Amino acid sequence: MTKEKQSVKSELERELALVKYRLSEAEDTLDAIRTGAADALLIEGKDGLQVFTLKTADHSYRVLIEEMSEGALMLSKDATILYSNKSFANMLKLPLSRIIGKSMLQFVSTSDKNKFKKLITEPSADIRKIDCKLKAGHHKLPVKITLKQINDDEHTVVNMTVADVSEQVTSENKIKRYQDELEKKIIELKRSNNDLEQFAYIASHDLMEPLRMINNFTQLLLKHLDAKDADSLEFQHYIVSGISRMERMVKDLLDYSRVGRTDTVFEQVDLNEIIEKVKNNLYEKIQETKAEIIYHELPNVRAVPSLISQVFQNLISNAIKFAKPNVPVKIEISSSRDDGEWEFCVKDNGIGIDEKFADRIFIIFQRLHTQDKYSGSGIGLAITKKIIDFHGGKVWLKSQLGKGCNFHFTLPANTLP
Repeated sequence: MTKEKQSVKSELERELALVKYRLSEAEDTLDAIRTGAADALLIEGKDGLQVFTLKTADHSYRVLIEEMSEGALMLSKDATILYSNKSFANMLKLPLSRIIGKSMLQFVSTSDKNKFKKLITEPSADIRKIDCKLKAGHHKLPVKITLKQINDDEHTVVNMTVADVSEQVTSENKIKRYQDELEKKIIELKRSNNDLEQFAYIASHDLMEPLRMINNFTQLLLKHLDAKDADSLEFQHYIVSGISRMERMVKDLLDYSRVGRTDTVFEQVDLNEIIEKVKNNLYEKIQETKAEIIYHELPNVRAVPSLISQVFQNLISNAIKFAKPNVPVKIEISSSRDDGEWEFCVKDNGIGIDEKFADRIFIIFQRLHTQDKYSGSGIGLAITKKIIDFHGGKVWLKSQLGKGCNFHFTLPANTLP
């Protein structure tokens, strides 16, 4: 080996040793900063030796910043990274040696660079926040950046925290996707309900006319036959009662389909007047059963008068129908206010209902008793529920077999302007 080559080799070895020494010093300095052992940095630059004092040099605070789960950085005014904790390095999946001294703009996604540059260069003493994405390996990491400029006589630095919001963004996207799907289902359900109600309305309306004709001609036929024997009379009874029951079911189905379709003008309704009208409507039944109806001072509510009247009439009729044998019927109606709604209770002393059927009774055409024991179409409580739903309330039952029923329902307490 020539003397010249040997000289070059020796020079390179000295330079390499110096680089290793400086790297070792840098690592020691960073460790001292993280552990709180250093209060200042001496950095030699083109203007000579400069002292950078770490003014918040409390050991506990430095350890806290170093160990916090969010990224913590200190930037110069031109976005050069002067300090970074390990959490930020972990976010980017890079060692600290490839972060400190680099421009923060290098790690901000291309689409967010202008937004970040504007934020960091505009002078402001306020704490500011932005959402953006960082380059993390081959992926873009959504983060929330919070920063504040710190100015002293000589330097301007930017203190910054970086929070990984990828889980939050994923959750928000899932929620939005579920909401979109739910909205589609709601639209489909509304369309199906409208189609079903329109079908029920048309079907029940069109069925009424042929039923009336059958009933009228049956009555004429029975008069002409003038049957006297027991079998014929029994057959006549079955025919007439069957037609009457069918007419009642079709009429009730028509009433059910009409809820919310017609007569939907909301008014201020005095429920005390409604109860009196219902009592007049049911006068014969009340007299026949000697039913006692007690109601305390009831409020005014915003409702459709004919519909809310039907609710009370259905519940009172039910209480009279399902009374205990040889026990005077007693019905008590009460109300109470809870925040933005009124809660009503129609309580009776009848035969009661097993609580396992508490939901079933509000389903259309559901019956708990045979037709020969208690007549009816099994649609009255379904209509009641639909009316209460239409008014923005809810209805439920509390009952025990043999101990009467407590029908509860709510109505909004808001009033008309």
